[in-house]
Parts: sequence; C-alpha cells; structure tokens
Amino acid sequence: MNANQIVNGAGNEVWDRLPNKGYYLGMSRPYVYQLINRGDVKTALIKSPGRVRGIRLVWRPSVLAFIEKNVVKVG
Repeated sequence: MNANQIVNGAGNEVWDRLPNKGYYLGMSRPYVYQLINRGDVKTALIKSPGRVRGIRLVWRPSVLAFIEKNVVKVG
C-alpha cells in the first residue's frame, strides 16, 4: 500500500480519512462517529504524544461490512 491509496481511497483494503464536511460512503460524519463509538467500525487515531488533536482514519472494509450487514431485501 502506498500513500496515494490512503489519500485517494483507491481500492478496498485501505485506511480512509473522514472528510471535514460532507459524507463518507453516503453517511454523514456524525453518523460515522456514532458507528465508531458503538464499535461497529474499526478506526485508528494518529497523533503526536501530548497532543489533543490528531488524524482519525477509518478501515474501509469495516464500513463496507457494516453496510452489507444492514442490507434490506425488497420484494
């Protein structure tokens, strides 16, 4: 995996950054944080020692698995 896969989100087996605004795979940022807090989505927080803020990365396969688990069959 290279840095472009992380930044551009190419492929499925990557860590993605949450957008500052807008949606991530059709879900709002607050909703994704609800999933994170419930443990439905795997994440990593990268920050320097002593810092309060950092970069939140989301493991894309865990988000796709959550979506698949909630697929509703119609008809």
